[in-house]
Amino acid sequence: MTAAMLHYRAIAKSTLQKSLDISLFLFGCFAAVYTTYQTLVLLLDSSAADNPPAPPKFGNCAVP
Repeated sequence: MTAAMLHYRAIAKSTLQKSLDISLFLFGCFAAVYTTYQTLVLLLDSSAADNPPAPPKFGNCAVP
């Protein structure tokens, strides 16, 4: 996100360059919000705490 805004402020002259920089910035903001949301959902998911997965069993590996 920072690179797009730096390019927008320092280098972009045409309307196309500026609009692409803004689009890239908005995409970065969306990706950051989506990733944060998904992380919080996984951390706060109560169904995972009620039924934790079983630990792996050692010594029963199938050799290819």
